[in-house]
Amino acid sequence: MFEIKVYEELLERKIKNSKFKSLPNFLHGKTGYAFHGNIKLFYEVRQAKGNFKGSLLLISRNSESLLFWPEEFIEQLTYAGYEVIRFDHRGLGLSDWMAGWTKKTAFTLEDMARDAMAVVDHLKLKKVHVIGASMGGMIAQRMAIDFPDVVKSLTSIMSSGYFFDPQLVSVSRDIKKKFSKIIFNLTKKPMTLEKRIKLRVTIDHLWQGNGDYILDIDRQISLYQYEFKHKGGINPKVFQYHNKAIKLSGSRLAELEKITTPTLIIHGTKDPLINYEHAKKYAILLRNSKKLFLEGMGHDMPKEYLKPIIRSILLHLITKTNEN
Repeated sequence: MFEIKVYEELLERKIKNSKFKSLPNFLHGKTGYAFHGNIKLFYEVRQAKGNFKGSLLLISRNSESLLFWPEEFIEQLTYAGYEVIRFDHRGLGLSDWMAGWTKKTAFTLEDMARDAMAVVDHLKLKKVHVIGASMGGMIAQRMAIDFPDVVKSLTSIMSSGYFFDPQLVSVSRDIKKKFSKIIFNLTKKPMTLEKRIKLRVTIDHLWQGNGDYILDIDRQISLYQYEFKHKGGINPKVFQYHNKAIKLSGSRLAELEKITTPTLIIHGTKDPLINYEHAKKYAILLRNSKKLFLEGMGHDMPKEYLKPIIRSILLHLITKTNEN
């Protein structure tokens, strides 16, 4: 694990140097908007390369936009013949920021699953493979429960059947202390663009495991600069919105037994946010599932682990759901 001060000078120098570099484009597909009632949802569609094998919907983490998904991950899926769709959750990016949100009017994961379905319906898809990470995995589970005829396969990455399960540890005290320290040190006013980027990158560091990998700081800085320059910035309240949605929705553990959709569960053994005991617990409940536990990986998808993740997903799609 790390201390904030260790990265302070490094981050400041890299952020400063990045101002003199051209900003890469993080969107390469067809973009548009779908609507769930009055809620606007921004999406991107990446075309499949070669023989078309199906459509695949990616659902991002808590307070993360569609840019969470690594480019290499998306490219490998499209090269394998899959159309890849990703979207911004409500509350962030180019989707509706939910002005006027209160605890009394808070939305749930069930609402967010219907957001995802609004994108699927807008694109006129009858069947779709669904891959979700963290909170996105929880939403993907909900989709498989509520829309079994639409979800062709389910992949749940670094997720949980019940984040607030009293029988399991989610966030350790040590991580909670470090998170509080980061927020205290880096949210003092005035909140400049540099501070906002530094805050996000520092939190990204917090979710690392202890495997043989390091965070790609330059990519993260560019990604957050792109969010601010081209995608409306980062909503400072969205973590609260999404965390409340997770809490309101409660446990899915009893309902997971109903899922017959072919399911792949992927989790890092050193996940500091959602302990992989969560994955072991809900995997037992899914009758048609298989697991991939990655030694040393944290609550992230670093490039060093993408090869086994992509390989296991493609094998899952081919062997379990090879019909169109």
